[in-house]
Amino acid sequence: MRENVVADIAQSVEKLYEEVIDPIAQKFEFERAPHKSERTAQPLVLFIGNHSSGKSTFINYLLGATVQKTGVAPTDDCFTIVTFGEKEADLQGPTITTDQTMAYTQLERLGPDFVRHLRMKLRNADILKGLSLVDTPGMIDSAGGKTRVYDFTAAVRWFAERADVVLFFFDPEKPGTTGETLEVLKVALLDLEHKVHFVLNKVDRFERIEDFARTYGALCWNLSKVILSKDLPHIDNVFIPRADADLTDTELPLDSFAAIREKLVGQVKRAPDLREENIITRLDDHAKRLLLHVQICGEARKEYRRQLWRFGMTLALGGVASLLITALFLSVEPWYVPLFAFVVCVLLLANYGFYAFKLVKEKTRSIVSDLDELFERTFRREIEEENLDLPARWKRIRKRTRQVLKRVGLDKMPRLRRDEEKQLETAINKTIASMRGKRRGVKLQEASA
Repeated sequence: MRENVVADIAQSVEKLYEEVIDPIAQKFEFERAPHKSERTAQPLVLFIGNHSSGKSTFINYLLGATVQKTGVAPTDDCFTIVTFGEKEADLQGPTITTDQTMAYTQLERLGPDFVRHLRMKLRNADILKGLSLVDTPGMIDSAGGKTRVYDFTAAVRWFAERADVVLFFFDPEKPGTTGETLEVLKVALLDLEHKVHFVLNKVDRFERIEDFARTYGALCWNLSKVILSKDLPHIDNVFIPRADADLTDTELPLDSFAAIREKLVGQVKRAPDLREENIITRLDDHAKRLLLHVQICGEARKEYRRQLWRFGMTLALGGVASLLITALFLSVEPWYVPLFAFVVCVLLLANYGFYAFKLVKEKTRSIVSDLDELFERTFRREIEEENLDLPARWKRIRKRTRQVLKRVGLDKMPRLRRDEEKQLETAINKTIASMRGKRRGVKLQEASA
């Protein structure tokens, strides 16, 4: 039963991308469907966090072996994919992005500097037979204003979109949020909060419960300022056992935190089970962003045509007025008086037309530059109803929509046909909802079995 439902969902996903989403995306120059290899790749767990927060240590704990370097100072500046291999091997970035059998060929788009900071480790560990782990460079505030040679936020976004579980680690000694952390929270993880687990690691380092409470509160406060949710974020408090640690010199209930750690490990192992839901969620998100993109493009096109219509009507009325004025002077002698009146009217009309045309061009530029105003005007009711998903979705596509409008031009922007709009809305409101219903049915059957 489960295999049939999974196969049916996979087939429906492929059909929607191929027959509905991609044709409209191509027409309106929106992002295309993710490569099929990404949808059929192993489930993915992404580890992000400040340096020395314990990401690599947690990965080593999961694998039961020292695979990643650990340390207080930054030890690795690479994105490292840890995946299954019968024999141990370490692969470099160019090998990973050029291998068509892997799901990482699209990473070439992030540029050669990023590819040089990409690694893959093949390890024979049981947990890796069902999922892959991605370790990321620790986030820090760059010294002296220096920045990375590649777009770190874009790289995190690429992996986060494809990940099934995201673990965001914090060091108790640095519960604040660095510059890169804020950028990742606001941009790279935007609309992906359902995948993210915040982790305050190394809680065994606290001797007094007051120190732990102070650090935990500071982290909650810092996260609440950058996360759109109205609720305080849930934070898992954990520690990794250390051979040299003295766990008797603390007031904290370490047994409880050890139990939370094992629940977190269980969440990592659930990544394969979450893969189907995340594929559906990504499809739903893609379709909704595409619909918003074409809606804004359509409104911009309508606004441009309204301006052209007003300009044309003004010129037409001016022409009629010129003919009427000339007609009034037809009986006036000598003969050149009506001709002079006609010439004056034509010159005034041409002068007005020239400045009116300039105003239309300026208005056209303002339509593209003031897309936020167009968005707010178009979706005023939804915004007033505090639909937080819509502004967040718009924030993600705004730059691309503006680029498309500039490149194509409002005069050449295609129109979304009614049947195309209906197909897209049906996909969002019915087909994708049906997929979720089928998946829930299988989960309920499995739970009751």
